[in-house]
Amino acid sequence: MISAFFNLRWSSLTFCMMLASFLSQAAAATSLMTVKDLVRVREVVELAVSPLSGAVVQVVTVPRNVLDGEPDGGVKTRLYLSQTADINRLLPTARMSPRHVKWRPGSNAITFLGKRDQDKTVSLYEIASDLKDPVRAFRFGSDINAYVWSADGKELFFTARATPKAGDDTSTTIKFPGLLFEENLQFLKLWQVDLSANQPVPKEIRLEGHIDGLKMSEDGSVLAVKVSKTPLIDDRLVAQHIQTIRVKDLQNLAKFTPPGKIGDFDVSPDGRILAFVGAHQATNISASVLHLANVATGQFKSINPDAEYDVRVLQWMTNGKLAAVVNRGVETDLATLDQDGNIVKRFQRVGLITKHISTFIDGDRIALSASTANHPSEVFVIDGSGEAVRWSHHNSWLANRALAFQDTLRYKARDGQSIEAVRLTPAGKPPKEGWPLVILVHGGPESHHSNGWLTTFIDPGQILAAKGYMVIYPNYRGSTGRGIAFTALHQTNHAEGEFNDLVDAIDSLARQSIVDPKRVGIAGLSYGGYAASWGATALSDRFSVAVSAAGIANQTTLVMSSDIPNEYRQVHYLKWPWEERQKLLEASPIHHVQSAQTPLLLLHGEVDKRVRLAQSLQLYRYMKARSDAPVRLVTYPGEGHVPKRAAAQLDFSMRLVRWLDHYLSGKDEMPPDTPIIFK
Repeated sequence: MISAFFNLRWSSLTFCMMLASFLSQAAAATSLMTVKDLVRVREVVELAVSPLSGAVVQVVTVPRNVLDGEPDGGVKTRLYLSQTADINRLLPTARMSPRHVKWRPGSNAITFLGKRDQDKTVSLYEIASDLKDPVRAFRFGSDINAYVWSADGKELFFTARATPKAGDDTSTTIKFPGLLFEENLQFLKLWQVDLSANQPVPKEIRLEGHIDGLKMSEDGSVLAVKVSKTPLIDDRLVAQHIQTIRVKDLQNLAKFTPPGKIGDFDVSPDGRILAFVGAHQATNISASVLHLANVATGQFKSINPDAEYDVRVLQWMTNGKLAAVVNRGVETDLATLDQDGNIVKRFQRVGLITKHISTFIDGDRIALSASTANHPSEVFVIDGSGEAVRWSHHNSWLANRALAFQDTLRYKARDGQSIEAVRLTPAGKPPKEGWPLVILVHGGPESHHSNGWLTTFIDPGQILAAKGYMVIYPNYRGSTGRGIAFTALHQTNHAEGEFNDLVDAIDSLARQSIVDPKRVGIAGLSYGGYAASWGATALSDRFSVAVSAAGIANQTTLVMSSDIPNEYRQVHYLKWPWEERQKLLEASPIHHVQSAQTPLLLLHGEVDKRVRLAQSLQLYRYMKARSDAPVRLVTYPGEGHVPKRAAAQLDFSMRLVRWLDHYLSGKDEMPPDTPIIFK
């Protein structure tokens, strides 16, 4: 069965191949990685295989290079076309940032969503087989959010907000500034339009709720739609269902309401089976269990509820097999399953961390975007033999960087629990007292680090390793990737069990004389920021320096000020905060400030709805009032939970690296608060 198949561990061959690759790359490298390199990192974030030619179109992120004077803003995307390995053609989409790329059935045309020039809304664009400039194929009165094609490529099914009707203008002479909170919500609706008509007129397919995603069976007979109760992020996490629709008469077939969160989903080519990733119970922290369902009756079954891995990405293949990407600890697997959920083939891959897949018409090949320890996500194609061939090289500049060696660290926590971490080791031999250590903690905690490319503006691992620090990315208890039971270790056990795992990593490495336990830094964002704040207060004797970004400081006020109170209660706390106020207070960094000796840098977006700025502000005030430890609060105007604009991201990274570097070098005074200047 699927569980036994994925519980296999990598052999020593994996380590040897990774080491050989690292040594080869290091020998050719000419310089170390710095924060300035972050504006050069590109990543394949979407891909789609042509059913006619087998070409792979890919969406690639391109950071804005504000260091060279490019205007500030969010990340851009570009389209590339690969006909075969190592041949990538940039498509003419420079005046927009394309997303949701697909091949139009019955043609070799590429379609995507984008906004160009004077467009008032995000529209559907098409690049014909001649690969000339894109042409707008369809425009709606509001932004098109997502879409699928009918089997013949003539009809478009899409999601968009309803457009205002004539006479709906409620403007007044005086513009009052008041905004209603969580009212007048903007629902995404489901629409259908026949683009082969002389005058295409879209019509709404009425469903109650907010449309969060849609998939079409290959034969065009069944449409599956993910629906949330409202557009509020809370409902989009814990109040969802999937509705199947018979396309020929637009009649509803079945409504699937699993007990908790819903992840990826897809409909079999013949329209008979719905595969989806969901929770097994309402209290499960993440959607990780494969379910197979009868499209017509609504009956479904869980395939792997007790497995020690998570299913994440699904796509049905033309041969009727189901392709699945599985997170297994710090690694990912790729396999095909039959319609009963049994493994047909497991592809043997070394060191590839897969995020997206698209299958070929022949059913024997799969295209994937995957990273390794040495590069961000690129395009790979796996043939019937299981061999992965790299098709793109969007980060060839990395060949000139001497990257730290990356491997998997496994250790026992104090209670015997096995914990995994990804480790970056600096070049050369460790100092006599051991390397200084930096722990980069992921958020969630329903998340995890994989043993692929990890260096981002939030987690600048290679940049820190280049400065001589050993860096670890721990998957503490509560992390995903190891099944339901492991994630449940987080519930009702905030801070102590989870963050003691971080201390136990320090002790495990110190016993090997690899790191200096007196020089340890910790940093993270969101729940990772909570870990950093906890390290600076309750565990101050173990950490020399901390950086907390958008971190939790006061558990008693977090839940009811966040945009996801029901998700917090249902899968994390299992109670409302007023039911265990004292326990939550004791699990709050503000409760332990009197013990704080650790220099703490707080970074926070001013319009963060997930973890309000008030959390960092409270901790800042508590530190100022009750501790002599250095503390600094930096806020980012217009930024939410995670900074999106290039200048804010670079400032974030530079401050994080400088703060850690300053205090791990043994300096007592605060680093200067001068503007970040890149030369």
